[in-house]
Amino acid sequence: MKRHSLGISGNPFNFVAGHRCPSFITFSMENFRAYISINPNIRFGKPCIKNTRISVGDILGWLAAGMTNEEIIEDFPELSIEAIRAALAFAANREESTKILAAA
Repeated sequence: MKRHSLGISGNPFNFVAGHRCPSFITFSMENFRAYISINPNIRFGKPCIKNTRISVGDILGWLAAGMTNEEIIEDFPELSIEAIRAALAFAANREESTKILAAA
């Protein structure tokens, strides 16, 4: 199978040709900064969706539990699909920048 590479912020993601790419791929990894804020006075400094007390961790937990984007937005109408994608992009960016130090 031929693979296509899509670079986002210098990070290549490979997708098998013929398979539909998830819609979040069109969301720039850098756009999350417009949706995420970190304020030490809100949720103890956890990254949150701007103008809410909903943390990135909350959104990731809901998605991991099997909630759909639509169910999350139904329960929390202050969120948007872009805010959910921003939470995912933020988490991907943080994971990508995590470095593991080998024990000596």
